[in-house]
This record gives sequence, C-alpha cells and structure tokens, in this order.
Amino acid sequence: MHKLRFAVIGIDHSHIYAQVDALVDAGAELVSFLAEDCALSRNFQTRYPYVRPAREIQTILEDPSIPLIVSATTNSTRATLGISVMRYAKDFMVSRAGFTLGTGGFLEIRKNRDLTGRPMRNHLSLVSQTGIYYFDCGGYPCPYAKQFIDDVLNRTDTAVRQQHCFLASRLALEAQDIASRTRRSTMQGDT
Repeated sequence: MHKLRFAVIGIDHSHIYAQVDALVDAGAELVSFLAEDCALSRNFQTRYPYVRPAREIQTILEDPSIPLIVSATTNSTRATLGISVMRYAKDFMVSRAGFTLGTGGFLEIRKNRDLTGRPMRNHLSLVSQTGIYYFDCGGYPCPYAKQFIDDVLNRTDTAVRQQHCFLASRLALEAQDIASRTRRSTMQGDT
C-alpha cells in the first residue's frame, strides 16, 4: 500500500494542527498547504517546515498525486471549498464544532481543551441542563486517522460510515429548520 499524500487549504483556526498531526502520525504525508493569512501561513510553515506552500488553490486541486484536502477554514467558506475539492474528485476532511443536542445541552469532544479547565488531552464533555459531565479519554486509542487513511486509499467507509454522515447531515438540517421556525415564531410573537 502506498502512502496517502494530502494538502491543507485553510488554516483559520488551530484545529488544523490536530487534524494534520493525526494524519501524519498515522502514516500520511503532508505535501502542500495554502493559507490566505500571512501570519497563519508563517506559523504553519514553522510547525511543518518540510511542507511547501502553494501559490494558488488550483496548484493543489489540479495535482493528481494529492487525493485528500484537509481544512480548518471558517464556517462560512467550508461548503464552497468542499464542493470545489470534490469537483476535482478529491476527498475532503474538515474540522467542525461539537454536536449540539437542542436547548437541553450538547456533546463536545475536545482533543486539547476541557470545558472545565483541565490541562490534559482527549476530553469528552457532556453538557446538559443538570451539569457538565467529564470523561477522560486519554488512555484510549483513537483509530480514526488510520481508518480514514485506509478509507481514502481503498474507497471504503470504516472510519465514519457513509450512512452515519447522511444521518448526521439530515439531523443537522432538521435541527436548523426547527430553530429557524422557532426563532421566526418568537420574533413574530414579540411584535
């Protein structure tokens, strides 16, 4: 099996470092990156001095030796970038926020920061109306990156099942619709 080569487009927040480190630690090869912000670009280049920056997005997208694009771009540009990437028949891995469970709370997985201030790594926090519940996941292996690399190379869906992605997307859209209708209803009632 050959090594998975990948590039980064968009380093607008620090989640990109965990994404890149997980893939590199699992055996993938970071070969290029593109960032609009010069300071973020310099920081990224300092952390990964062996990686060459690209001058434009097309350089990365048109390179047939790069099947995966990884991104931590802003929320407002993720969908557009993802569509562009997939039009070039490349896979796209993007950082995202934790799962939100309506107004009753949320489940958040944080690799480097705990909601209550613990300095350790690999945190799982469950926040509900009754409190914040913490689980230290530091002693458990995280097979995601190795499985993800295998999925990209072999066109499988082991790391995250496709049906899971479809379900998560559907639920997110339904939740957004409910929130929008509730917001409109509340605003109409206030006037």
